[in-house]
Amino acid sequence: LAMLQARLSHLDPSARRVLRAASVFGLAFWRGGVAQLLGPDADGLDRWLEHLVAMEHIEKHRDSHIAHDVEYGFRNALLREAVYSLLTEYDRRAGHLAAAHFLHDVGETESQVLAEHFQLGGDVERAADCYLRAAEQAYGQLNVDGMLHYAQLGLACGSADAEARSTLQAIACIGHAARLDWTSAVAAGDTAVAKLPLGSLWWCRAIEQLFAMTPSLEEGHGARAQELIELFARARPSRDAITAYAAASANLIAYTAFLGDRDHAFAFLIFLETLAEPLRRADLLLNAWTASAQGWFCHSLESDLQGTLQHAQTAVKA
Repeated sequence: LAMLQARLSHLDPSARRVLRAASVFGLAFWRGGVAQLLGPDADGLDRWLEHLVAMEHIEKHRDSHIAHDVEYGFRNALLREAVYSLLTEYDRRAGHLAAAHFLHDVGETESQVLAEHFQLGGDVERAADCYLRAAEQAYGQLNVDGMLHYAQLGLACGSADAEARSTLQAIACIGHAARLDWTSAVAAGDTAVAKLPLGSLWWCRAIEQLFAMTPSLEEGHGARAQELIELFARARPSRDAITAYAAASANLIAYTAFLGDRDHAFAFLIFLETLAEPLRRADLLLNAWTASAQGWFCHSLESDLQGTLQHAQTAVKA
């Protein structure tokens, strides 16, 4: 690093300024982004970029991640680190915040990239929001490592938004459960269910996971399970949470049917069937969860093997 910094010291101050602004973005950067960070000092930018390409400090990429902008990259990671280390703490914070706004304005879709820039720029609220979106994207991709990683980073931001923090807890609950870490999953899930609006999307997903885990937990969780059942009985799903509510219902019906609790299983099944009937043709996943719940009821409480098979086949087909 010292050798590279000594080499950089021989550059024209304007060229060094361009490199320092570029280093904020990482290995790859864009002309428009550097221009925005430099502001009034961007005069002659194209000439200095060409000079730096000729000096083999940077290279011009054939394709660009950002449409209608020219993408460049440092020749190697060590050179970028050497340049980045020349920035003052104030310039780093200001640079990352400006980079975050630039990338947001040009439509950057990788939420974790925006989150890191906002966090390094000192805007923890925007950073937490971006980490939440990154965690939701990881959930949609069944990326367990990503769910836990971004949920933890988002929670570490210390956002004042209670619903955002609770949603991150719900995602962490699902991630921990996928790793069979029941203790961490229950702790995160209980927090999410206690803080999120009753019947909201991530409330339903969190309580679904808690119901799914209950048979795997050690003894002593029966009382807590009853509390969750009573809480769920009061919930009515929001419009965007109906399928998630159906998944939670199916897990709850399977659990109560397994225990031989016909009253609860039957009541929840009737409500689920009534809720799902107008929507089942349009929502295959809702249809699948409803059929799954019907199958568990037939299996555990009716000893109806033919009915169990038919409902299971319906669920698989959906």
